[in-house]
Amino acid sequence: MGDGGATGPSRQAWFTLIVGLVAAISVIVTMTQTQRADNCREWWPRFEWAMEATYGTNRDQPRDGWRVIAILAVSRLMTASERPLVSELIGGITTEAVNADDLGVPSENSSEED
Repeated sequence: MGDGGATGPSRQAWFTLIVGLVAAISVIVTMTQTQRADNCREWWPRFEWAMEATYGTNRDQPRDGWRVIAILAVSRLMTASERPLVSELIGGITTEAVNADDLGVPSENSSEED
């Protein structure tokens, strides 16, 4: 009478496939979470650099610092405890508010004679 296993994959093969898929998904999820945690951990040093750059003496440094701050201020990597602190430090500056005129930096279109 039929043995049932001769025409298709055995239960053992399906079980092995399912276990392998679960393991692969688990590794991918762990790697993604680790990468996000690393990025969140690096957010604050990036913000510190940008704040220091806003006081820089190089002509482009303050502008670059404010641009980085504007990007970091809307980043999803900022933690809930950092958000009020950053908001207070930058006074509600948004990406739209940061431009060369706000920073006292001559724009690319302005002449040096102005």
